[in-house]
Amino acid sequence: AAIGILMALAERQRSGLGQFLETTLYETGLSIMHPHAANYFMHGKPPQLTGNEHPNLVPYAIFPTRTDNIFIGVGNDGTFRKLCKEIGKPELGTDVRFARNKDRIANREALRAELAAVFAQHDAGPLCDRLLAAGLPAGPVQSIDQALTSAHAVHRGDVVAKDWYQGVASPIRLARSKPSVRHVPPKFSQHASEVLSEFGYSEGEIDALMDKGVVCGGERKR
Repeated sequence: AAIGILMALAERQRSGLGQFLETTLYETGLSIMHPHAANYFMHGKPPQLTGNEHPNLVPYAIFPTRTDNIFIGVGNDGTFRKLCKEIGKPELGTDVRFARNKDRIANREALRAELAAVFAQHDAGPLCDRLLAAGLPAGPVQSIDQALTSAHAVHRGDVVAKDWYQGVASPIRLARSKPSVRHVPPKFSQHASEVLSEFGYSEGEIDALMDKGVVCGGERKR
């Protein structure tokens, strides 16, 4: 919706006219179904479930290591050969079963077994650091708490706090007008008394509702 508003504003600059903007969750979901929609349009076949793996690229999936799971993303044949060299298995890069991406798709399970055996000998962190240093897309699979407290999240200020409130910072960072938390959201039922008062309830009636547990939380007016 926000991007649509920006598009409408940009168009208004040219035409001088406003217009109605409509966006739905359904169409939004369809628009991000790449590459599945494109594959269907090309072949007319519905996609098969692949779990964490990419339907068009191999290897592009999650693998277990000695410590944690990692994600490996290989986008082309050259990157695959580079990966094989970095993990000490250069012969996989020239293996006729895996040399080209279409071959790797056809032999997905065999390649997964080969790579899993290698990754199982390494710790996730050092392995990912080494692969990233070589320019290979790789990273540890983090839990929510790990992601929110990681060194990267702390350095970037990805978690914001004000008074009792904690939340995730805006991913949009403008150099001049940086986002900040100006107001905290109300606590659960914080304004129950005020809302009920606006609907004509007396203080005594509100207290009675709170005593019965009909209204939870909130602050009693005195």
